[in-house]
Amino acid sequence: MIIAGANSEKYDYIKLLKYLLWLFVLVTIADSIQKLSLGEKVFWGHKQTFYNNYVIFKTSFKHLVDGVNLYGQYNEEYGDYYKYSPTFAALMMPFYYLPDWIGLVVWDLLNCILLYYGIFHLPRLTAKSKFFILSFSFIELLTSLQNSQSNAMIAGLLLLAFVCMEKEKFPLATLLIMICFYIKLTGILACVLFLFYDKKLKFILWSAFWFVVLGAIPLVFTDLQTLINQYKNWGILLADDHSQSHGISVLGIISSWFSVEPSKTIVLVSGIFLFLLPLLKIQRFRDFDYRLLYLCSLLIWIVIFNHKAESPSYIVAIVPCAIWYISGVKNKWNLGLIILAFILTSLSPTDLFPKPIRLNYVIPYSLKALPAVLIWIMIGYELMMGRKIKDELN
Repeated sequence: MIIAGANSEKYDYIKLLKYLLWLFVLVTIADSIQKLSLGEKVFWGHKQTFYNNYVIFKTSFKHLVDGVNLYGQYNEEYGDYYKYSPTFAALMMPFYYLPDWIGLVVWDLLNCILLYYGIFHLPRLTAKSKFFILSFSFIELLTSLQNSQSNAMIAGLLLLAFVCMEKEKFPLATLLIMICFYIKLTGILACVLFLFYDKKLKFILWSAFWFVVLGAIPLVFTDLQTLINQYKNWGILLADDHSQSHGISVLGIISSWFSVEPSKTIVLVSGIFLFLLPLLKIQRFRDFDYRLLYLCSLLIWIVIFNHKAESPSYIVAIVPCAIWYISGVKNKWNLGLIILAFILTSLSPTDLFPKPIRLNYVIPYSLKALPAVLIWIMIGYELMMGRKIKDELN
């Protein structure tokens, strides 16, 4: 992991990264066009488009303006439920007024490009390392895009927030983190990164500022009491979701492997404890490799301990797996883990993977989560015990 720019490689990876951006963009547009051309399908007894999640997102703005419950069931408009914040519904205003053939393409490109630039701007990584991370994450990105979800956006925003913190651009870093929070609550965990930097009070004040500003944005479209009710309804939905699902997660592994009903509270508290434990290594906060590893731990954590984690969620976890691998010294154990991640996490949902194995083993036993869990444990060990890194960093 040498400093970007000191490039004496056989290939011009800076140029290859530009080509890769164009590939990402073209594939994203092609995927959007395909979804638009497929028409409708029947799912859960109701008709919906092949980009149902995008329809949910953009229609939430209409429900916000109309003052109806954002989290109700609207089978005549889309399948499933809206599960994000009122702020996210307000931010979807431009997409509501765009025709789907434009809006869907823009939405998917926004996810794709934010992820690309989040990886591209990671400090102290060579162009070759970034090329590996992007290439390794490509299949998982496509899985997320095919579902028109926001996971790639979350990963990109959190990576860019880390980049901004490394540059001490705390107003922008905190804005990006709070946007993540108002999309998915687990994004707030990124605030723990402020411990690694000076000017902690500045970080806290900017976080509070953006928390209030973003939380109040829906007031442009609705009144205060209605907004308060929307937040209450959001809380009710999240509490109900928490009681119903294990997801492709640590909970899913425990439940399916050992045929027990794990306590979600105990698993979550244990996960938080293990996540925070490396912060005891205060003397390593000045070490960039430690900070990068902790970012990887954070990104994987918010997926594997998410009781609602789905296959498209794993774009958030596969990127830090690639960062972890490419930034450390290679050995057979690490190589085996990253190959396992590629096979079980990235390939298992695709047609390249044997369908009988996927249906009989991968899905029932939450095997897609297994490599990320193992790598997260390895990262935790390395955060506590230290790890060997490439000589160029020393």
